[in-house]
Amino acid sequence: MEARSIASLLLVAASTAHVLPGQRPADVEPAVVRAERFVKELELPKKRGDAMHGLWQLGAGAAPALARALRDPRPQVCEAACAVIYEIGSSAKQLRTHIERERKTAKGSRKAALDWALHGVTNETIALAQWDDGLIVLDKDGQAIFERKGIKTVWGVQLLPGGHILGAQLSGGVHEYDAEGDKCWSYDGKTTQALRAKRLVDGTTCIVDGQRQIIEVDKAGKTLWQHKATTSCATRLLNGHYVLIDIKANKLREIDRDGKTLKSWDVPVHCYGIQRLPNGNTLVATRTNDRVIEYHPDGKVAKETKVAHSPNDVLRLPNGTIYTANFNSVTATDKNGKQLWLYKATMVGGLSR
Repeated sequence: MEARSIASLLLVAASTAHVLPGQRPADVEPAVVRAERFVKELELPKKRGDAMHGLWQLGAGAAPALARALRDPRPQVCEAACAVIYEIGSSAKQLRTHIERERKTAKGSRKAALDWALHGVTNETIALAQWDDGLIVLDKDGQAIFERKGIKTVWGVQLLPGGHILGAQLSGGVHEYDAEGDKCWSYDGKTTQALRAKRLVDGTTCIVDGQRQIIEVDKAGKTLWQHKATTSCATRLLNGHYVLIDIKANKLREIDRDGKTLKSWDVPVHCYGIQRLPNGNTLVATRTNDRVIEYHPDGKVAKETKVAHSPNDVLRLPNGTIYTANFNSVTATDKNGKQLWLYKATMVGGLSR
């Protein structure tokens, strides 16, 4: 059974060499070769971040190498592989049996990392932050399956393993709620406006704090990394870089761990949602003419889509489904632009799978 499972993953990988914009197929190693190289580099702290980012870009093509990385006895290698699988999501669902097998004997941080990987490949729900009345979880058909009312000014949200939800509250900081809706973790440091929050597999929490900074804190709330920025939204990549909207200059920037700008291009005013895609493109939700704009890595516009008024966030899943949130609703459309459903809710800020 194990041999057949790995063999089937290898067939997927062999057929999915990943070509980035500007590259020719002849310039690119087969996916299975690149994936093996990246997994080997997970052992090296200085190369780990870029290797994780490369595996994420390969998607399903990295599955065979990631399956073996899950068995690696070194915690940092397994944890890194789980972080990649979580970000790949349902495209890596063929890894579910491998994850479940490893979870049977895993303990401590290793088991916690495997829980993240399993959450990534199996979760079919999305969470939305409703400014005036709390957190809501929707199933893939747009039906509410969980609500936590009474949480005010919540703007950013993230679904966590075990049914937990992380919420960023503009006037209330960042808090984690358990499956029953009770608060089980809080960031006690001062925030001016918590716009977005994202928990990483290793327990680090990334916080977009108002229009003044991005910070990363550990489980105890200690600041691990900080970057001053006037941004309305930002997202952390697996290599540690951030993609953010600079609202003073009206630019999209990608910065490294030293805060150095690696890429930059002009964007419209009033951008409030951002997502980097595995192919290197970037989605931006802007209230200027009510659009979702997809940019190539060089900043040129790949596609513009008209959406419902005043979009606050955008989320594209691996299957091509796109969710957009505004002050009145959340809308799901397929990869061809056909509306799948609309969920009415007031003052929706952020979305998360």
